[in-house]
Amino acid sequence: MSGIHTSETVMKTAMTVTRILLGVFFILSGIANYLHFRDSGGLLETLLTAKLKLWGLGFEGIGPIPAFLALPYAYLLPAVEIAAGLLFIIDRWVKWAGLLLILMLTSFIMAFGLFPAAGLLPNNESSWDKNVFLILNVWACIAWDRYRQLEVAADSRSATHMNALHK
Repeated sequence: MSGIHTSETVMKTAMTVTRILLGVFFILSGIANYLHFRDSGGLLETLLTAKLKLWGLGFEGIGPIPAFLALPYAYLLPAVEIAAGLLFIIDRWVKWAGLLLILMLTSFIMAFGLFPAAGLLPNNESSWDKNVFLILNVWACIAWDRYRQLEVAADSRSATHMNALHK
């Protein structure tokens, strides 16, 4: 029995640390995007000039994104990163903040490609974009949050049932 509680504690700790680290990562990323917003190679220039790479693997890309889409995206992206990161840290609205992060990360994959331009493993270059792993971790945090909600609801129903039996 103690093994079950120990593994639940380990899982709870691991997911809490993951959620907080993701929150810190996105807050820092949002701050950096604001600090270097208008710099050469910064967020605004990248969105206004870069072609969408989609899957990568040498695909030349389409675009760039039209300014009427790129400008609102450029101004909102850092705010969304900071807000969602903060919500992850304080453990509020994890599902909705996580879904925003997944949409945002998916847009990064579409913009910069899933694989490097030169191929799957050129010169020991990593083959997957970090955004895939971030998406998986955000999804795990959403799933864990849902599990906790269901667990609390089940405990509440059980307590209500036990109280009804004792009356």
